[in-house]
Amino acid sequence: MKTFLVPAALLLACPLPPPAQASGAYITEVVTIPSGGLKLRGLLARPPGDGPFPVYIQNHGSMTIEEAQRSPWTSIARDSLSDTLARNGYVVLLLARRGYKGSEGAAFTYTQNAASPGDRDRRVADVMRGAEEETGDVIAALDYLGGLPYVDKERVGVGGVSLGGLVSVMATARDPRFKALISMAGGYRQSAYRGVDEAWGPLQGIWEESARRIQVPVLMLWSKNDMLLERDVGRELEKDL
Repeated sequence: MKTFLVPAALLLACPLPPPAQASGAYITEVVTIPSGGLKLRGLLARPPGDGPFPVYIQNHGSMTIEEAQRSPWTSIARDSLSDTLARNGYVVLLLARRGYKGSEGAAFTYTQNAASPGDRDRRVADVMRGAEEETGDVIAALDYLGGLPYVDKERVGVGGVSLGGLVSVMATARDPRFKALISMAGGYRQSAYRGVDEAWGPLQGIWEESARRIQVPVLMLWSKNDMLLERDVGRELEKDL
């Protein structure tokens, strides 16, 4: 089994010079990725040379509509996870899924506050449906990367933070071409009504179904003081795996 050595770091994005910029150890460029009838935005970093290089797809978490509509990524933050991997010989794709950061379409996964129990119930179903659609975006990115001559198609990993971790789990379960998975506080939490988190049941169902399908190494990372997603969310996936 080939080994992925992946350091934990916080992914940040800073608006710097335009695409196709050399950054010492790697080159970045803005790319367009087809997903169904949509065009997705991505920032691709690759080492110089012919490769083939291993690949990591980085998935962002949920954002408010205002955050999602801000300028697309054009650079990679120094010492972030993506920067570290690119400097160590990985091709890295920062994927903006539908409705985020310059990608076409609308998302059902934007961060928002539900106003009533009925809205909460509806929103859980919408978020899960949106996560399924965005999982398709991640697989479309995998198809795109597979067509690049410098990519090692047998060494592709995927990961993400929060909702991006959930989508990464779902993508790995759906497509066996992914060879490694990183879930950083991956999952989704609904605001509890009368002490009940309505998202817990659907999320458990996704964990159980994904665990039956995933056959690759998985790394789960969690903060002790995470205020949004309790570690039990990660422990549940660990137990199922």
